[in-house]
Parts: sequence; structure tokens; C-alpha cells
Amino acid sequence: EGEVPITLVESGRDNGTQFRYLILDDYSEAPENWSQPGFNDSNWSFGGAPFGDREYNNVDPNTDWDTDGSSPYENDILLVRHRFDRPAGTLLSAEINVAFANYCTPYLNGNLIYSERGGNSHGAEYWNGDGTESLAPELFNRSGNLLAIYARDYVYGSGGQNRQWLDTELTVNLETWSEQPIVLGDDLRLRVTTSNLGNETAGSFNVTLDIDGEE
Repeated sequence: EGEVPITLVESGRDNGTQFRYLILDDYSEAPENWSQPGFNDSNWSFGGAPFGDREYNNVDPNTDWDTDGSSPYENDILLVRHRFDRPAGTLLSAEINVAFANYCTPYLNGNLIYSERGGNSHGAEYWNGDGTESLAPELFNRSGNLLAIYARDYVYGSGGQNRQWLDTELTVNLETWSEQPIVLGDDLRLRVTTSNLGNETAGSFNVTLDIDGEE
């Protein structure tokens, strides 16, 4: 057995994953339960990552996010949501990476991953260590997963100094199985999927293994 890496949410630098998004002046305006899977985001705007106000390290934003005005500033809050499925198989590990300026709070299926990481002068490199986090396999569903991110820009100095940026990538490692022949003495692990089609609870069941036509 082994494992194979799979990217479930591609960064905008590589592919431009589409998100539902909402830009606000203050987080107090955020809709209740916006980070939860059951929230209806159908009236939000639709656009691709990265979100930003200008080119960054030869990467252009696909969706404009530009803070305006003077203190307390406008449009400095960004909420994004993206739904995705995962392939069948045993999920061994997972990781999220986020490139952001200045603060970031991501959620997976309504579960907080980390809160308000970053800083007033935080850069948006791919990938900052503090934007990376391992994800527990049990946080994932087979289908209908929701990645939601709250990004907050800190505006300082004159208008040309501040930068807005948000991009993300989510990868998993799935278990793979070798097609090499099994020989005597090998450790063998079986995965058995069962269901009870009757009305009674089955306390046990038998499994028959057929190898080369012989039981």
C-alpha cells in the first residue's frame, strides 16, 4: 500500500478556482452562520481566486478586492465559500495552504481551522508557514464539502501602501493499493464494505476470500 497526493482545491495561481464571495466594510456586517454548510450563498457574487488589488509576484488577481477610503476604510473584509467533493478511498492526511494579506480565518465544513493568523504587515507569499495547517481526515465528507475563508485587510499609511490578497490550495493524500502479487508471509489488509438489507441487526458476518479460484 502507499499514498497518492490529490489537489481538491487548486490555487488561483494554478487554476483559478471559483468561489462565492462577499466584500464588506466591517465583519460585524457578516451574515449569521455564513461559514456553515447550510448557509444560502446564492445571492453572493461569483469569481475566481486569487482575490486582490494588483499583480503579485507575476500572479494576477482574477477577482478585484480593493480597500477604499480612509479610516475606518471600506471593503476591507472578504468572505469566500467554495464547495467540493473528494474521491472515494481512505483519506490518510490533508493540508490547507493560504496566501493572504493581512489576516485570515479558514473553516472546513463549519469547523474552525485557525483564527486571525497574520499581522498588520503580513505578506502574501505562496506559501507562508502560518497559512498552512494540517486537516484531520474526519473533517471531510464524501461530497458537498465547504471551504469558507474570512480575510481581513489592515490598511496603513497612504493609499498606495496597502495590499489585498487571498488565494488558497487544499490537498489530500489518499491510500493506494499495490498490484504486486501476494506471497506467503506478506501482511494483508482487507477493506470490507457491508450493508444490512434486512430488518434485523446482524451481530456478525462471514467473509470468504477467493484467491486464484480457490477458497
